[in-house]
Amino acid sequence: MSCDMRFDYEEALKRQHTDESDVFELREKIRKYSHVPTKLSNKKLLCFLHACNGVDDAAKVISTYYEVRQSCPAVFSNRDPLSNEVQQCLENQYYFHMPNTPSGYSVIYHCLSNNKASNYKFDEACKTFFMTLDSLLCTQGPSNGLIIVFDMKNVGYRHLLRTTIDTLRTFFHYLQDALPARLEAMHIMNCGPVFNLVLAMIKPFMRSEIIQKMHLHPCGIDYKKFHKEHIPSSCLPSDFEGQLDSIIELHKNHCEMLARLREYFIADEKEANLCNA
Repeated sequence: MSCDMRFDYEEALKRQHTDESDVFELREKIRKYSHVPTKLSNKKLLCFLHACNGVDDAAKVISTYYEVRQSCPAVFSNRDPLSNEVQQCLENQYYFHMPNTPSGYSVIYHCLSNNKASNYKFDEACKTFFMTLDSLLCTQGPSNGLIIVFDMKNVGYRHLLRTTIDTLRTFFHYLQDALPARLEAMHIMNCGPVFNLVLAMIKPFMRSEIIQKMHLHPCGIDYKKFHKEHIPSSCLPSDFEGQLDSIIELHKNHCEMLARLREYFIADEKEANLCNA
């Protein structure tokens, strides 16, 4: 099975104005970490390099990335897109990434597709979210930054009872300290009273600089203003008065892409756990 990412390495080097010698230097830096696989591709190293402030920082983030992946099997094991657990998530939630913004930022969207709390499996939802991020990196490579759109539509108080502290902690540790992408912004759409409780739950795990990147938007916002100030209509679904297909159609296309990347996900998980066997 191939663990090779699908984007064009040479094109990404030029696009991100990266000197390949930094990739080679990073490869040497990570040799000191026994828990990091020894044969990481140049493509994966490039993603980390561009997400970080220099080679030394990238090496530390790679170390944290594999520490988290190897210590939290609830979120980072059994990442087969066709598994019953992942399919259950895809049947009850929406996940997809959209075209990059004119400024070169990647955009990921996540939302519940129904309000039935019993359909919400928190560990698996986190797993599928990070698989969506990995599918973005696998196919498009590094970008100037990552914008995450969390849509609170269909989220109720009972959903919060299905979260776990350990997985919440892991989610934000990974998001802040191990992400092979530079987090630019998080937009929380359709915020209602329930989000006050959500914020109280997640705030202890978030650093101030991440909180400052969070933008809250109530129901019924002026989308033309949102397009102008945050994400252009060319990068949003028609549900947000954007130029793309509907959320349902974009999610369907994403599910098909995940299935095509099944071999990559299985090989990637095997590689991540080689040093932890």
